[in-house]
Amino acid sequence: MFGRLKQEDRDFDEIWSKTEARLEEYKARFQAIWSPMSDRVLARLSSLAKEDWDTEEILVHFVDCLWGGFAWVDCIAFTPFPDMEVQKKFLTHELSELITPSNVVAKRLRETGLNPGITHTVIDLMAYFSVRDFIEKPVFPHPERRGIRPNQNYYPAVDELYPVFEKYAMDPAAYTDFDTFVDEIVSVLKQAQPTPQVTT
Repeated sequence: MFGRLKQEDRDFDEIWSKTEARLEEYKARFQAIWSPMSDRVLARLSSLAKEDWDTEEILVHFVDCLWGGFAWVDCIAFTPFPDMEVQKKFLTHELSELITPSNVVAKRLRETGLNPGITHTVIDLMAYFSVRDFIEKPVFPHPERRGIRPNQNYYPAVDELYPVFEKYAMDPAAYTDFDTFVDEIVSVLKQAQPTPQVTT
């Protein structure tokens, strides 16, 4: 599952000679932590998203020069993060980007006049509830831990949606399909909107 990106241009050989050993060492340490839990995290993501993984292998690359990460079809690249517990969530977030039907979420949010940026909140909540049981204490369950529990200052409507995802994570079978879950998300968000004040 884990790989590394190397620029083949000779101009980068000197840089690569300095970073290769460190990245390989980091990869080995993280892989030892991730491998025992990976199947269960992937299964939870699949169960929450009501989607099967459509690829047999997802390559994960650690890249020094990235700020953050990205996921594309069957490949993830991100920066090595010093805190391995945050790295677990970071990888799970990128995996959630690959499997969460975000187009379904964004379409329904636009149709109902809600902020389409909440789509990213949904992706991160899917990740959080897929990996939170594998986060080592004392990091979890401290809610203010940066980089693990979705941050309300970064993800819109996370406080409103958190209880819905918590209930869903306890019993994913309660929802027959992802569309049904999105309908509940929309309903909760609509109820949370302030009622306009009428003045005379």
